[in-house]
Amino acid sequence: MRTRAIYAKAGPSPSTSEAVILIERGQSQAAEGQYKEAESLYKQAVESDEAKYGPGNTQVREDLRFLARLYRDQSGFSIQEAEPLFERMLVIRQKTFGQDSPEVAETVSDIALLYFFEEDYGHCESFAARALPIQEKTFGPNGLEVSTTLNRLGICQRDLNKLDKTERSLVRALAIREKLFQPDHPWIAISVENLASVYRAEGQVERATLLVANSRDASAKTHSKR
Repeated sequence: MRTRAIYAKAGPSPSTSEAVILIERGQSQAAEGQYKEAESLYKQAVESDEAKYGPGNTQVREDLRFLARLYRDQSGFSIQEAEPLFERMLVIRQKTFGQDSPEVAETVSDIALLYFFEEDYGHCESFAARALPIQEKTFGPNGLEVSTTLNRLGICQRDLNKLDKTERSLVRALAIREKLFQPDHPWIAISVENLASVYRAEGQVERATLLVANSRDASAKTHSKR
């Protein structure tokens, strides 16, 4: 709250640009559920850095990320508005860092999630599969970024009814997250529920129920130790 109050009154300085302040204000508005206000601030940040650096600058890409994710993730907007922003981000990063860079892989994985929300599961699978080996090479097979892309790959494969591949992807994503987080972490809960949905689709209802129950027990024990 103190940070938000500071940024609300702040102006540009030698170390903090106008766009940075606008993004911070936008994040504050989004955290409070004021998504239209956040949209306006993100757009102003994009315009500010475009005027300062040019439309193809990597800083513009960073500004676009906030706006694109807002359109993708919040139901009050048309998800179709996100697609050209993600595509523009991808072009900028490819030119700046190269086709096989971790920066490009991050954007490719983000686009995979966009396609999932649009129910274009074929493209979702293709983009997640493209990002995965780059992230494995950069962050190692047990990197957090790898688990994120594996999760996205798995849910696309699930909805394409590729259940064998789905299970492998989601089991691996869950195993990585269990190494990185406490049992009560929400990302573990997401992985558990995604994997349970596969078991249910396979008719393994008892296995799904046991997986969820064991996860909740582990989470409860973690809380009891605090």
